[in-house]
Amino acid sequence: MRHEALIDSDAPETDDLAERLLAQSSSLLCVDALADRAHAGDSRAQAWLGLVYELGHGVPRDVVLASRWYEVAAANGAPAGWFGLGLLWESGHFGYEDLRRARTFYRRAAELGHEGAMYRLRILRRFDV
Repeated sequence: MRHEALIDSDAPETDDLAERLLAQSSSLLCVDALADRAHAGDSRAQAWLGLVYELGHGVPRDVVLASRWYEVAAANGAPAGWFGLGLLWESGHFGYEDLRRARTFYRRAAELGHEGAMYRLRILRRFDV
């Protein structure tokens, strides 16, 4: 699943909260708790909140807001933030695919040890991107 790339055993409370949210069709309580953690500077919660808005789980789907949360997470050192930005650009969520931009974000995430980003980089290399 898409969200498995965000799971981190070093942040079990945040990941547990996000997993409970994604297992339900909607839960404002979990979204509010994630948002509280994100606003308090929890970079894992920021990345999870990006995913929540990207997928529209418990909130209206909003790719621009998802991108903003991924950017905040990335700026705060979360590899999942860089990875989320890469996926948004690779999949054309902004009206067009930008594989070169996606590669740049994946590279940043991979440098921080994100295995999903390493995999996406290998895929993009197959297409000479």
